[in-house]
Amino acid sequence: MRHLLLLAAVVLIGACDPGMPQTVSTTPPLDAERLDAMGEDLSARAGEARLGAALMNLENGELWAIRGSERFPMQSVFKAPLGAAVLAEVDAGRLALDETLTLDDENLSPPFSPVAAAYPGRRDYTVAELLTLAVGTSDNTAADLLMRRIGGPGAVTAWLRSQGLSDMRVDRYERQMQPEIAGLESFRPALKTEAAYSAALAETPAEVRRAATARYLQDPRDTTSPRDALLFLSKLARGELLSDASTARLLKIMEESRSGPNRLAAGLPDGVRLAHKTGTARTDLGLNPATNDIGLITLADGRQYAVAVLLSGSTLPEAEREAIIADVAGRSQAPNRRGQSHPAPLRPQQSDGRRAPVQQAPHDVALHHAQGGGAEAVDGVTADDQGRQRNPQLLTAYGTEVADIADLSLQPASAIGRYEVPRLGDEQQNGRPYQGGAGGGGFHGDLTIDGR
Repeated sequence: MRHLLLLAAVVLIGACDPGMPQTVSTTPPLDAERLDAMGEDLSARAGEARLGAALMNLENGELWAIRGSERFPMQSVFKAPLGAAVLAEVDAGRLALDETLTLDDENLSPPFSPVAAAYPGRRDYTVAELLTLAVGTSDNTAADLLMRRIGGPGAVTAWLRSQGLSDMRVDRYERQMQPEIAGLESFRPALKTEAAYSAALAETPAEVRRAATARYLQDPRDTTSPRDALLFLSKLARGELLSDASTARLLKIMEESRSGPNRLAAGLPDGVRLAHKTGTARTDLGLNPATNDIGLITLADGRQYAVAVLLSGSTLPEAEREAIIADVAGRSQAPNRRGQSHPAPLRPQQSDGRRAPVQQAPHDVALHHAQGGGAEAVDGVTADDQGRQRNPQLLTAYGTEVADIADLSLQPASAIGRYEVPRLGDEQQNGRPYQGGAGGGGFHGDLTIDGR
């Protein structure tokens, strides 16, 4: 659970710009008990599969998560951070959206890829076109071509690290990863169509495919935690990753994407926006390695939530896997314990590219930790009859006291936690307000606080 504890502080510290006015949260608090019950129900429905889910109110930093610090295979979810890394190169002046990239046999990737299917009839694409194809329609060849242009998977991961994302990593091109998952020796241009690729899979012995999938499910490469998925989304929404123009472009592509209509989008009524990226592995021999969806939910009044749902190693039919994801979106918007109703959640619609306003984060972080038995005891933790633990410790974003988070040794597996962030205004700790912010004292790497 340590990484979940860090997330609330990371997001808040990064947003605490002393020059910006503090505001009062108007969003109803998340109903922790209801979300905990939902998490237990959905985990039971997932069966032997691993379910990771996280929800964050971007207005006040309130967070709820299941397995928030565990790693899950991303599959095509990685194309959203890839798109951000590409646009960061555009912002830096090292890449132009109208630059033309030319395909050859070596740049083709496995399905899904309309770009590969159209080759060699069409070879040339602009960066802007490839960005829309990779992020909006999840084209594997478009993603690989862009990734090669900016320096490869290692360059994407290096950029993620520079943005404080320590769990999200990109290690392979699609043309490398997808054949490895299936037990194929390598990808070749003749396999660029769905029919040819499926035939090659069918010719691979079942024991080889089964062993390859088992290795993939244990592989830390090309994975993320729900925590880092939320952190990526929150940074993107706040404009901390890219220029305003590039942020608007990427969010517009994600909003206009029609992939995964039965996942997050299916749990949300009409009237608001969903900017998201799905990821899906092929089901083989009755096992699906990954069914995912992460996104930004924007209410009609501009308030935002980030949500990530990652389901790994499932034997459920596709409809049941997707229903679990949809339920996280739909049931998280239930009335809260005070009897107030959350605003209507969102369904994707055409976007004009404008970003919704984001309220300034507070200075103080209050932690309310709920977890099943098995965690080490820390000061202030008590257990009720159900074995759940509560930690009322106040974690502040002043000085070096936040570093005490590192001393909390809480079991990460199957944990459900809620992290509530009250707005305490401009109170001081030990006579001095926090002066860190995104460019001053704050988090660098896993956990470093300099206290300036």
